[in-house]
Amino acid sequence: MISYKDIPHFPEATNLGHGNDLCFALLNGKKILVFTGRIHPFEGYRNCLLQTIVHLSAFLGVQLLITTNAAGGIGRDMKVGEYVVINDAINGTTRALNSNASLTLYRANARSKI
Repeated sequence: MISYKDIPHFPEATNLGHGNDLCFALLNGKKILVFTGRIHPFEGYRNCLLQTIVHLSAFLGVQLLITTNAAGGIGRDMKVGEYVVINDAINGTTRALNSNASLTLYRANARSKI
């Protein structure tokens, strides 16, 4: 495990609930990386830094990147930690949003629309 602060020029997460460690592990014989926290624009980071985890992962040879977010927070009947499958997203980071954008969430276990 390596602390983000020990990685030169790596941004530290300040959002409540996010960690600041890069963990290395084996899962079913596969080498995996786990970033315990991520950064957000509302933390004051410039857009070029928001991609740091993706670029570092690619540099280290990662071939599959799985990310998480709080999309389930919009479903009032969902519980903390429940998995959802996202098949589309609304880009809320820019002012010019596509009015045709849609967001559909599915419960991962039942595949039922929310």
